[in-house]
Amino acid sequence: VVFSHNDSFVPTNIMDQWILSFTQSLILFVKEEMKMYRLYTVIPRLVRFIDQLTNWYVRFNRKRIKGDLGQDQCLQSIQSLFSVLYSMTRMMAPFTPFLTEYMFQNLRHLLPWKLDDSNASVHYIMLPRAREDLVNKEIEETVSRMQTVIELGRYIRDKKVVPIKFPLPEVVVIHQDSSCHRQLQDMNHYILEELNVRKLIVAEDDTKYGVKLTAEPDNDRLGKRLKGEFKKVAPAIKALPDHQLRVFQEKGEIVVEGFNLTSEDIHLSYAVDSSLSSQYYAHAEQDLLVLLDVTPSQEMLDEGVAREIINKIQKLRKKAGLQPADQVDVLYEVTGIETSRVDIERVISVHKEYIENTTRGPLSSKTPESDLGQLIGEDEQKMKGLSGVSLHLWIIPPSNQLSQPKCRYINIELYPGSLLGEGSFRASLLLENPQRKNYLTYNELVYESHLLLGIKVKRKLYFYVQGKDGVTNISTATDLLSFANNTIFISEKELPLDQQTLPPISTTPHCPFKDVELNGLGYCTVLLENPKGHMTLSSHQDAETFARQIKY
Repeated sequence: VVFSHNDSFVPTNIMDQWILSFTQSLILFVKEEMKMYRLYTVIPRLVRFIDQLTNWYVRFNRKRIKGDLGQDQCLQSIQSLFSVLYSMTRMMAPFTPFLTEYMFQNLRHLLPWKLDDSNASVHYIMLPRAREDLVNKEIEETVSRMQTVIELGRYIRDKKVVPIKFPLPEVVVIHQDSSCHRQLQDMNHYILEELNVRKLIVAEDDTKYGVKLTAEPDNDRLGKRLKGEFKKVAPAIKALPDHQLRVFQEKGEIVVEGFNLTSEDIHLSYAVDSSLSSQYYAHAEQDLLVLLDVTPSQEMLDEGVAREIINKIQKLRKKAGLQPADQVDVLYEVTGIETSRVDIERVISVHKEYIENTTRGPLSSKTPESDLGQLIGEDEQKMKGLSGVSLHLWIIPPSNQLSQPKCRYINIELYPGSLLGEGSFRASLLLENPQRKNYLTYNELVYESHLLLGIKVKRKLYFYVQGKDGVTNISTATDLLSFANNTIFISEKELPLDQQTLPPISTTPHCPFKDVELNGLGYCTVLLENPKGHMTLSSHQDAETFARQIKY
């Protein structure tokens, strides 16, 4: 993999455009400040950049980076991220020399240059030059306003104790500038997803929503200044009507009980008049006012419970050491108060498809017949928001684990009494990979058997398989494909065929596997263990990555 940097790359996604513009602006700022030796202004901006990159750009683009939205979006987001990391690694090198050196050593191998002494360290390379053609102040302002709206919405959720997993009907943003309306509509998708609301409304007039200003005195400041008069002034400040406070908000000063007060003396906040509207809760920052409808419908409450169930399943998967791509089945059992138990069963029934798609596996109610013999993980937790009820979860191997792989295979076992290894030895070999290509030969069978058994010195091995006409000795003339999905028994001795009876054989591969679809080449099969119990790849995702790297 090779990435180009600062050539002619111009992204089309607004978040890519934003992070690149933000980075170029920062480079210009740092260079200007360092010319004047103002180190104290640079460090805070670099720290803020790390927050912008990790908590905003990467967080908002996880699906794109992982490739969930297609290859083009994936490549564009990774290209943008790499470009930013490479620029900022060099920019931050004078301030964090060891961390940036570690990062650079991981990045330099992906750059389109010859590795030599001239680029052996980040400290050998000049600071980046800003690409001013990528600077877009309009997009930077757009994302900044989106961030403000999201932070205000999060504050309201925290204040009203409404977890983010519970969807809400709408968020209303009040601003007098029409350009702000357009900017926020452009970021509509991000705001709705991050605040978990169904609808975004942008308006100029806040009166129809029952919004009014309220005032609180700065007790410490005014107490020291006014002394005994403060007892008279404080209630008068709290009693100021909305229209006077709006004039004060615009002018920055007001006279109360004969005292001239400024914005440093009085703290303004927004409230919603309960006589006009009881469904909204307001919070503001500078010129942006956000109203959040905190009255979810029953349907939305149910979706919140479904998200809570998903959260518990995902935590159990993580606790069990599973990777996101690992396929498992989940069993559940609800215990506790009857009414709450029925509610959860109803939510699971209605949102079953949503839960299964998110957790990437079937969800079923546990029954007395459920097989927990190969239990992967188990946990029991109380459900938040529903008193007196608990959710018991079990993770087990997928029910389709016993299915056949796309490629034909042969199982390998030791002949009873063999001294080549332990009697519990089980392995599998693929007779083709991918489908209808790379057929296994007799010599490869011998070689692979030596490897699987750990035999370092080549020795004579004898292979026996149960055929249609009895036990057969496999040789160079044997068509191995004719024994597909069968079991070969290995012995260090040649045995008389007419006296042999082989043990019962398995109808499925001994080793767990992962089928991977290849573009234009059908399917290939990757064995996750071989021999059985000896892990070769730690997850299904690793298997898929491994399969796509092989040149067939």
